[in-house]
Amino acid sequence: MSDLGVEDGEQVWVQSKLDRIEAVAKASKMTRSDTAEMAPCQWQDDQGGINRLREAIPTDMGPTVAFNETRVFINKK
Repeated sequence: MSDLGVEDGEQVWVQSKLDRIEAVAKASKMTRSDTAEMAPCQWQDDQGGINRLREAIPTDMGPTVAFNETRVFINKK
């Protein structure tokens, strides 16, 4: 995260082409540096969670949505 100018525990904006949400940055050695992991999160009718960031793109694996295919940008709040 330091390459983004963001420190662990800082408030950030996570933004996609659809919307943005507030989050708290947390570094992890388990997640690739070009990947944002959103956890915990709310799903059904969350009125403001990560569902606002993603498009409803059907997958080729059945009746599911490709939520792992959302490109986001992270900026300091």
